[in-house]
Amino acid sequence: MVALVAPCGWVPPELVEAATRTLTGWGLRVRAGDNVLRRHFYPAGTDEERLADLDDAFRDPQVLSEQLGAFGVPLLGGLPFGHGEQQIALGLGVPAVLDADTGTLTVAPVAPVAR
Repeated sequence: MVALVAPCGWVPPELVEAATRTLTGWGLRVRAGDNVLRRHFYPAGTDEERLADLDDAFRDPQVLSEQLGAFGVPLLGGLPFGHGEQQIALGLGVPAVLDADTGTLTVAPVAPVAR
């Protein structure tokens, strides 16, 4: 499953249709974001609408498993970190331990960086 989103500028409907035809022609399943065809001045919808489509795509287990499953990449979803409101930041490269048996994710404390 491939998610089509427009995280920045507005995309004409004919380009979304062409992308869908191309991707399905390659044997991929395609799901367009709810707001991919919206327009708010130059951007493809409001900030909230574009963020909602990105968030949905990143959280969709079909998108993740079909794109990463062939590489043997373990998948984890539904945790309260990432983009959007009510999400905590999880730094790239921060040591963490995932315990699937207990359903916990323990993140190592990180010292603040002096500027």
